[in-house]
Amino acid sequence: MSVNSRNNANPHRPAFAVVLGLLPPYTMEDVKRAYREKVKDAHPDRGGDRNNFERIQTAFEEGSAYLKFRSDRREWIAARMEEYVAVGDLIDRLRELGAEVDSTMLDWVRHSFGDFADLTVSIIGVRLEDSQNASAMIDVMIDQQESLPGLKRLSLAGSQVENMLALQLRVFKSLAQLDLSRTQINERALTVAQFLPDLVELNLDGTSVGWWAKRKVERLLQKRRQSRPDPIFHPVNVR
Repeated sequence: MSVNSRNNANPHRPAFAVVLGLLPPYTMEDVKRAYREKVKDAHPDRGGDRNNFERIQTAFEEGSAYLKFRSDRREWIAARMEEYVAVGDLIDRLRELGAEVDSTMLDWVRHSFGDFADLTVSIIGVRLEDSQNASAMIDVMIDQQESLPGLKRLSLAGSQVENMLALQLRVFKSLAQLDLSRTQINERALTVAQFLPDLVELNLDGTSVGWWAKRKVERLLQKRRQSRPDPIFHPVNVR
């Protein structure tokens, strides 16, 4: 496409629309129809100018790509909306129970979808410390676990947590850091570490877990840390 045609396009009207003589809103059918009308007289075999013909060809290709992106974008937004509402409701519920919630979103989505990047919000950390609501909160999280695929950190320090409740945490497979310090667990709760393949940090300070059991689970976690990149600070996870 020539420099002149690009200069003629204003911020509200893409260059391809100027070349094809389209005014918004326009659909893929509009682009095809305008292309067919323009290209008839511009075709070199019919005495048309080759440069103009190529401009129209380029405009058609750009218009098709643009509308495909817009269509995919609408489908993407619609698909994310239900997930976004569910995550938002879960965050509200966790906060009602006294938890602090850390969330994040992907930068590349913001670049592609602007304000709609908020629809990619993901819960990465939950903190409920010195609380009597641990059981209620874990019940909510398990019930809504499909909204927690990126949960990396969970702290229940000083909260009312016993062995059975700690073992229920095994469903959160993405957990990398778990703080059970100052809870009522003992070594029987440590089985949970076997079910959390990404777990590399487990705080057991102030619990009834014996030193030998602590040493044994720490060996497991150390082996994991040595055999894989840090799941929290690996470059692919750093924004």
